Amino acid sequence: MSTKLGGAILCNATSKGDDNKLDCRGVFTSFLAWAFPTTPRAWHSILTLYEYPTTDTIFINTAISFGHGRKINLTKVELPPQKGNFGLIVDIPQFYSFTEEGLYFIHFSIVGTTNTLSLPVKVITQPWPRVTKKQLNFLEKNSLVPNSVQITIICSKCSHPVLFQDSFLPGTTLAKSAHPFPDSGIYKCEECGDIMYLKDIQGQARSSIIATIPKVWRGGK
Repeated sequence: MSTKLGGAILCNATSKGDDNKLDCRGVFTSFLAWAFPTTPRAWHSILTLYEYPTTDTIFINTAISFGHGRKINLTKVELPPQKGNFGLIVDIPQFYSFTEEGLYFIHFSIVGTTNTLSLPVKVITQPWPRVTKKQLNFLEKNSLVPNSVQITIICSKCSHPVLFQDSFLPGTTLAKSAHPFPDSGIYKCEECGDIMYLKDIQGQARSSIIATIPKVWRGGK
């Protein structure tokens, strides 16, 4: 009896619930992007296996491809034998920086077998989030919605933290030790010289702030 791949889903977060069951939150089939390359996206791949072995360790390989192009390896997972389990649910944390819009596939395979599974996921480009004149006036008069975005970016090479700020209101003073987001979206780490691509995360942050404005309006503020 050989182990088989049953199915897979993607979600934002997981936790263990009652009876040690896996709870998945934020199941999705697409990623949103404001610029490329994107800030590395983190997610959980939830994979189901059945006819699971009770005496042998198995290994799961995961990879990603743009369309049906070259596969890029993501994660290799070791699964020890477990007695009394016909099936198994595997939670695989993953991350990847997307380089272009379109259809990608996340591939799962059991090492040493021809058993494979491919899950499609789409990357969709979003328009750059801008505030309207009406929203700008609202931000000037209402303190319930932040009028600027501050994000600390950790250099992936040397772990040096850098604080960036993007303000919606003209003439807003930068916070102490904050840097403005570069217009090009590219920043060179002052410590090690590594290149950071910031346009995507800046767009995410702006979008999340702008999205809160209608909610406050509906509250009668």
